[in-house]
Amino acid sequence: MAPGLTDMLSILEAAFVRDGAVVADARRLAFRAVRALAGFAGGRSLYVPKGEQLETALRDREIWERHNGTNVSELAKAYHLTEVQIYSILARQRKMIRARLQPGLFGD
Repeated sequence: MAPGLTDMLSILEAAFVRDGAVVADARRLAFRAVRALAGFAGGRSLYVPKGEQLETALRDREIWERHNGTNVSELAKAYHLTEVQIYSILARQRKMIRARLQPGLFGD
């Protein structure tokens, strides 16, 4: 098995165990996660941000998933942001999802 895959499996398994999974379940989930990533990005380069950029990207995705159409002020309080910032995050997330689902006519 390639060293990168072995590392990914070990890292994911350890993360699942830290979150409370039994070792056997953590290993099964790690294999499933690596297979899912390979199905998505196998054979091509995949950029994964780290640090503040990663945390911001995950926060923004979480805000998108928690948004129900009426809870902008609650999200602003929960994430210590302004409502304007929440609306901006939602607009960026909407644009990214739309681009993924409906690629541009001319490849833009």
